[in-house]
Amino acid sequence: MEAEINTGVKGAEPTRGKTKLFDFLKEAPHIVALSKDDDAEVLQFFDQAGMSGGGFRLLMQRKPRFFDLFEHRGGISRAVGLRDDNGRLVGSGALTSTPCFIDGKPGNFVYLADLRVQDRDPALVREWREWFGKVMKAAPQLEEGGENGHMVCGIIETNDRARRVLEERVHNGQKLLRIAPYAMVTMLARRPSWFGLRKKKTEFVCERGGTVQELESFLDSVHREQAFGQCFGAPHFELRRRLQTWKGFSIEDFFAVRDSRGKIVATTALWNPNQCKQTVVEGPAWTKGFNFIAGKLAWPKFGEPLEIIYLTHMAFAWHLSLDEKREILALMMEMIWPEKKRRKAHAIAFCDFKESSLKPALQSFIKADVDVGMYLVLPETEVKSFDPASLGRFPPAFEMALV
Repeated sequence: MEAEINTGVKGAEPTRGKTKLFDFLKEAPHIVALSKDDDAEVLQFFDQAGMSGGGFRLLMQRKPRFFDLFEHRGGISRAVGLRDDNGRLVGSGALTSTPCFIDGKPGNFVYLADLRVQDRDPALVREWREWFGKVMKAAPQLEEGGENGHMVCGIIETNDRARRVLEERVHNGQKLLRIAPYAMVTMLARRPSWFGLRKKKTEFVCERGGTVQELESFLDSVHREQAFGQCFGAPHFELRRRLQTWKGFSIEDFFAVRDSRGKIVATTALWNPNQCKQTVVEGPAWTKGFNFIAGKLAWPKFGEPLEIIYLTHMAFAWHLSLDEKREILALMMEMIWPEKKRRKAHAIAFCDFKESSLKPALQSFIKADVDVGMYLVLPETEVKSFDPASLGRFPPAFEMALV
């Protein structure tokens, strides 16, 4: 079984003549390539490598197969593991490269993910950090990164240990610069209508579904100008790839908003990624009693995957004002919210760019937020002078459902 995993339809093409990620393995004896043959072992490791705090433990599971999420992401993925002297898996990491737009020009979004280390051996941890420092420094020369590749990663801001290790340290001359503050906004329930906002007259109309051609044309027009925008047009046709690859996803999951001229000005789509990744919260002993009550009330249970519908493919025409975007999101939610009950979901979530937040449109909902930062790998000497506008228009394109 090959350790290199090429996935998707017309994904990112490697650039020949450059250094391959796995070429670095000979420099670190405890770091190995992972393949689908290691799937069961990696899943077991991820179940042990949860994030803890306040008596609770958050698990980001990847069942039934660890490598399924790579296929949903598309492009090219490489996975590596850290093994101790006994051969036991004690660390993991992955790199996924997908075609995108960088300031309107073709490029590659190189996502560094699945970073986990569960070992207290200082020598092993040092080897792991030094190796990733070399990989980050070599990012522009990596074959998998393609031409004009930009390496990024996402960090949950409350995970202080991981944030300090990645953000505050210099990694072989490289630093991580936070370029986009996000919040994963999860809508849990809706307050009674008398607490909500009165419906306002609007020129916009929200409708369900649409044609692939019209939706991808709109998405491509937005993403071509966006930092790390996806390639929805030729030759990659990302929407068509996702409709073929994403499990449980179809054109009927889309919602489009039109203006008074009938032109699409915003889109979103509903998708539950539980068929390839799950979020599980484990709690102390008293949660067993809570779970009994939760079962009677159809609430989420500790220790079981949360059923969360993500608002994916959320895009707004660039000419819209922030107030208009908020108005449109409120209009969308009028149609979308009944889907929570119909799909037996616990919540609906979306990725909110905090510098132009859409949350004020959702005052009638009970929400929970998780702060997430998008970080760009840069040489330390360029951090202070770097202009994020050189990447394209903000907010950057970032499908939180694929993280």
